[in-house]
Amino acid sequence: MKSIFVATVGTRDLMFQVASGEWFNLGDDQIKEDILTEHSEVIGDLGLPDFTSHRELTEYLYQLSDQLITKIKPVIMGKIFEEKYEQIEKVFLIGTDQNETVTQRNKDTLYSALLIQKWLNGNFPKIKVEVIPLGREGENPSHFEEMFSWWTGLWNSRIKPQSSQKLWVCLKGGVGQTAEASRISGLGVYGEQIEFFEVTQTPYQNRLGLPSDYSGPFLGKNYLWTRVQKESLNLLKNHNYLAVQGLLLPYFQEDSQKWQKVQQLLKGAIAWNQGKFDDFYRECQAYLDKYKKPQTEEYWWQAYEQGYTAVIRFEQNNTTEAMLHSFRTIEGLINLW
Repeated sequence: MKSIFVATVGTRDLMFQVASGEWFNLGDDQIKEDILTEHSEVIGDLGLPDFTSHRELTEYLYQLSDQLITKIKPVIMGKIFEEKYEQIEKVFLIGTDQNETVTQRNKDTLYSALLIQKWLNGNFPKIKVEVIPLGREGENPSHFEEMFSWWTGLWNSRIKPQSSQKLWVCLKGGVGQTAEASRISGLGVYGEQIEFFEVTQTPYQNRLGLPSDYSGPFLGKNYLWTRVQKESLNLLKNHNYLAVQGLLLPYFQEDSQKWQKVQQLLKGAIAWNQGKFDDFYRECQAYLDKYKKPQTEEYWWQAYEQGYTAVIRFEQNNTTEAMLHSFRTIEGLINLW
């Protein structure tokens, strides 16, 4: 199943090709050694006033996008789209659109998001794209609690993947509070269903019109692992190996080699829980010590395991199952005798 892609759009998400053929970042307005900023290079090339803000610049480009779209590229997400487009069903782009009274309105990214939407429609028409404005209702992108509430509403009402569908998230754009609120609220709602992308700035490549490198998608393990580990250990205490396997499955899929031993032991434990003791031994024999391996050569070893299963079921307050396994233990021994 194809994934849903969600991204916050920042002021540095777009590049523009000037008359010389060089590409400059629309949002880079930092002066370095008295050299013109990249933002200034772009507005100079377009013949716009020196005081043109980022919002004004991107709105101007959007109005002329039919003529200028070939000179515009998404620098942050471009490579992800180019390499992963066949795996993406729909894209949600979050762009700020704040009230006129807000000081940071001149940095709004709504039109940047609309330009990326137009670029995607032209290059990858099979991908559905939706732009979601942030700030129209007075939300402050720099206020974590407000952003947490806003994102929670978004996850529950508008961005709703199917149960087996991956949710890919790129939070490179925008302010930190918005990104962090998105990450934490998203993991709270969808857990291991969410995977993240990280982007590395590559200025030299960008000047040549090449998008930045990226890594991912990967799980938000630093946020989730404590909870997952605690739940898994509690389930292990109750010998619920199948549930543990379900909890850890996303981690197995991400790095199968790293989790090879755990996967094999869980397979053996599940087989043991089902009374398939030969399968249990086949999966776990490499991890048994020298005192345990010889027991499997004794006629009574499977009866012993069945008897131990009865003890476990009794500890789980499952008296009926405990009696059943006790009976099977004696029955098996008599049958062998």
